Amino acid sequence: MKVKYNAANTGDLLKHSWLIEVTEFLSKQLPSDPFKYADTFCGFKEYEIEDFFKERLINQYQQAKLYEVQKEYLGRNRYLGSAGIFRKLLVDRVQIDIFDANPDAIKSFSGEDVTILPLKSGYDVLETDIVYDLIFLDPYDDFWEVYEGVIKKIGMKIKNSSVLLFVPFKEQNPYRELIETIKRAGIRYINGVAEIRNPEMDGKWNAAMFFFPANEISAEHLIVIDNKLKGATNLI
Repeated sequence: MKVKYNAANTGDLLKHSWLIEVTEFLSKQLPSDPFKYADTFCGFKEYEIEDFFKERLINQYQQAKLYEVQKEYLGRNRYLGSAGIFRKLLVDRVQIDIFDANPDAIKSFSGEDVTILPLKSGYDVLETDIVYDLIFLDPYDDFWEVYEGVIKKIGMKIKNSSVLLFVPFKEQNPYRELIETIKRAGIRYINGVAEIRNPEMDGKWNAAMFFFPANEISAEHLIVIDNKLKGATNLI
């Protein structure tokens, strides 16, 4: 059973707010040209947005950076996906590599300046030799079937690449065990959670974000992004 999805749901508000903050932070800390980004559960370039979610974003989040990014799309009853958000933030300073198991999602990027990675799974990017400034993983609930192996791979990949991970979870999912797995691996991380308040519209899955900084990111700089991510989470 897959997670119910409506564009601009609580999970989107959290994950995309974090994506904006982390992208702005890393682009300043690592001013590489181009900024190399991988989005291997990329979904569609943009989505139709239902009135409930559109109005909530307009009425409750006008002070949020996410609203400013989405504003022109909301006028067309659309919501921009993660790869599009990333490009809008850094414009031409980017190299975007994508993958999605859904071929229709990949087709939605037709004509865009992106590279489609020849992967079998979105997690496979963690085993490539490619160095990225940021890898964004946005898996479905099947993450819980493989999470221990994914965390192990993240622990290896942060030697040269930062990783941003979205995790949907319910009470029956081993969320505490996930945290313990990360701690046992000795991986630095920042974590934030948004609990669902309107399950009828947002679905029954809570949302969690994890930022795993590349080893080259200093502890002092992590304090800065930690504060920004806490602020973004508190707005949800």
